[in-house]
Amino acid sequence: MGANEDFYYRQFFQLKVHKASGDAFQHLFNQVMGYTHPDFQSITPWGNWGDGGNDGWIPDEGHYFQIYGPKATTSAADFETRALKKAIDDFDKLPEKWQDVRRYSFVMNDRFQGIPAPIASALLKLEKDKIVGISVNGKDRTGRSRREAPRRATRR
Repeated sequence: MGANEDFYYRQFFQLKVHKASGDAFQHLFNQVMGYTHPDFQSITPWGNWGDGGNDGWIPDEGHYFQIYGPKATTSAADFETRALKKAIDDFDKLPEKWQDVRRYSFVMNDRFQGIPAPIASALLKLEKDKIVGISVNGKDRTGRSRREAPRRATRR
């Protein structure tokens, strides 16, 4: 692929991410993960059971994903409040309904602006408290990509 093609593919992908909110963002994430990780399984909520805090996972890795795609018109205060609530509440559901939680990734559509500091701080605290590897938008807290991050088992 030439430099021009690469540029256009990146622009097209950024446009897709910018336009995606809610279920559309989750669908886009599921498509990308399906292409890049053949073992990835998306999860559909089911009745009162819901999704158990799991929007998708890679079973052999014990890696669970929670997806948040706010609307572009969501205020900064609502964005922070909802994202924090979703990240923490859904993480707390995982050990109740799923097994072998070794990694948790909170993937949110920040529209290439970066994750708000209070959310990053809360997830860092969650990682320390729960002794599980946590990443946000594909990066762990050191800035390494998910694939480079060390795996740590949960304390039982």
